[in-house]
Amino acid sequence: MHAILCCESGAGRAHLTALSIAAQALQPGTRCTALLGRRKHEAIIAPWCRSVHPAPAMRRVATTAPDAARLLPFASWLCARGFRDPETLERRFRWWQEAFWTLRPTLVVADFAPTALMAARSLDLPAVALGPSFALPPEGAAATTDPDDPHDRATCALINRTLGPLGARPIDRMEAVFDCARRYPRGLHIWDPFHPRPRWPAISPLPALPPRAGPLHGLGRDRVFAYLSTSELNETAILEAFARLARPTRLVAPGITPEARARLEANPALVIERAPLGHAEIAACARIIVCAGQSGMTALAVLTGVPMLALPMHQEQANNARGAAQLDSVRWRDRPGRSAEAILADIDALWLDPDAQTAARAAADDLRPQYASGARDIFRRELPALIARTAQGPSPVP
Repeated sequence: MHAILCCESGAGRAHLTALSIAAQALQPGTRCTALLGRRKHEAIIAPWCRSVHPAPAMRRVATTAPDAARLLPFASWLCARGFRDPETLERRFRWWQEAFWTLRPTLVVADFAPTALMAARSLDLPAVALGPSFALPPEGAAATTDPDDPHDRATCALINRTLGPLGARPIDRMEAVFDCARRYPRGLHIWDPFHPRPRWPAISPLPALPPRAGPLHGLGRDRVFAYLSTSELNETAILEAFARLARPTRLVAPGITPEARARLEANPALVIERAPLGHAEIAACARIIVCAGQSGMTALAVLTGVPMLALPMHQEQANNARGAAQLDSVRWRDRPGRSAEAILADIDALWLDPDAQTAARAAADDLRPQYASGARDIFRRELPALIARTAQGPSPVP
């Protein structure tokens, strides 16, 4: 049996982490091949795959849709990345069809890969969709605030006109590009814009339930833990804040530039880690967590019971941060209100506030039972069964 793991977009580690968890769940009976639009973090998934190959990346292209802002995030995201451009859409769709014809998979696992999902569906290949809850709508979700919006209908018509001759099934709503056997949106319900979902709720983005952080006293929780994964330190306010931060801090920053590293290494309170820390180590050392609002790190803070400051860099992270900030233990500061002084003040406020620690532990106690099963357990329970059922029939690929 053979599974193809697909990712068309997403610059962070979370997309390949999710695919690697799926690949592990399919072991040892299924061989895996990864086709990745961005390969910066391919080392995360490579140990679980026979091979890793480049794939078309869904990058932003010019759009002629003047009312794209009216669309819900997943639909506007699709339109801005080629689903309103027939030439781009057809080229990517043909590439995925040819890849599937060549590799003959039993199952397609797609994270942030809607073109791959449509190509798999055109060939009657079973597929599952992974992705952040912000960008993976439930079945039947309206693509706009008004389901009868003419822009939505026009976009669907363009997709049908472009891909129908190539075997794509017609769609009557933008959400249908994600049609597949099963959807696995990742996130917690407190920031899922589609909560409650009619069939499958969002699952924790973490492989397993992390350990719960204990009370502060005597347990070594005496550090700021910061995870700034991509371009955060390119922002002057964030870089300046960490250059001046006087609280003892452990920083994981995979995308740090040599210039930013040199600047931060001059701060004696700051330790730049050479590799990511495990969840147990973060829960044991962190008095507060600072991140961009990534789904995984935000879930880690909330489920371990550690106060958090989010500094979002894009719309998905802002959605996560805004939702998590319903909790009294979470603060977020968007770009218009960010300065080094404001970030440092937020860190100090969380550091010194005992009520934030109490609120964080209370929120964790409330949420942890709902996410006792992490992605690893769910994938191990469901994916092998799906691929086994698929393997009983003849291969649908000619």
